[in-house]
Amino acid sequence: MAPGKEEMIKVLRLLEEKKITADEAARLIDALKDDKGTAKHLRVRVFSEGKTEPRVRVDIPWSVVTTFVRFGGSVHSMFPQDFKINVKDREINIGELKVDELEKMVSELGAAGKLTIAEVWDDDRREKVEVYIE
Repeated sequence: MAPGKEEMIKVLRLLEEKKITADEAARLIDALKDDKGTAKHLRVRVFSEGKTEPRVRVDIPWSVVTTFVRFGGSVHSMFPQDFKINVKDREINIGELKVDELEKMVSELGAAGKLTIAEVWDDDRREKVEVYIE
């Protein structure tokens, strides 16, 4: 299935602004094509206190995240310094996690799996923030 028009425009804007090369744009478009259907996503949800439906929903195709990392970004640059996640009852510092290890964990999730990265309650805003890969 082809990527949506909005996704294509975002990639083309990055290319136009010379933030990525033509080769990188092609890889991003291929990654977007591969991520339709049952592909994994990095998801962020923000819930107001007492609500079951999120007021903010962000879904980033997993292949776009890994493409970003492979083009010089880093997993740990997306999270605060010394940020830790729990995987299979093991605490891991996100700064020490290599993208290949994270990809392996995600691939082991299976079709219905979910890897929770963070679940945080903000007392000031009375909101819960969830970050996970599904």
